[in-house]
Amino acid sequence: MKSLAVIFFILAFFPAAASAAKPREIIVHTPDGWTLHGTYYPGRKGMPVILLMHKLGSDRSEFIGLAGELSARGYNVVAYDARGHGESTLHNGRRETFESFSDQDFENMTTDIDSVLKYLRGNYVGDKALVGLVGASIQSSTGLVYAAKHPEVKALVMLSPGLAYHNIDTTLPMKEYGKRPVFIAASREDTTSYEAVGVLSRLARGPKKVVILSDAGHGAQMFQKDPELLVQVADWLAAKLKP
Repeated sequence: MKSLAVIFFILAFFPAAASAAKPREIIVHTPDGWTLHGTYYPGRKGMPVILLMHKLGSDRSEFIGLAGELSARGYNVVAYDARGHGESTLHNGRRETFESFSDQDFENMTTDIDSVLKYLRGNYVGDKALVGLVGASIQSSTGLVYAAKHPEVKALVMLSPGLAYHNIDTTLPMKEYGKRPVFIAASREDTTSYEAVGVLSRLARGPKKVVILSDAGHGAQMFQKDPELLVQVADWLAAKLKP
């Protein structure tokens, strides 16, 4: 999963990642029968938890750089493969991938978020840890839907968001998210996401940071095109998620 090229890129551009705590592989079981695989980057005691959620058709490896940067700053970080992606394709004892998903199956990815957080609280961080979510593409949608219903989520990053990826509405959840802070980023040529940023930023009721790039791609791919975006996300989370 982690090619030498990716690792050398990370160490060259984000040296803080080299000093991060040793990551641990975790396995989380959801109440609806999925077995999720993830990587936990331990942070300092009492520090918030940040979940990193990849785009459709990808896996947790796209967030190696951000995970290392946030871990080096002391946060408890988990990047995991969503149901039907990467190593998380076992569902009730049978292999299943996202290609066969219905719209409801995609929306049920919010269960992954809840299951991972419960696993962390039960094994590593306790019940009082503050939570931040970073979602790319469709998982910016599921992240927002989850955050809108869970006030313990204190900061949300949406990379290349949409208004209705697989019919997951984000306009009402953005209103329900209330006055909590949100960071929204997209690349100008990524028309669907660029237009969604405009709508969602207008609906946001709390502090918001909007970043528009050019020719930077989609989701966490934007970190490779513009490494400064990764630093901006990490700095913003550090400012909004204080223990």
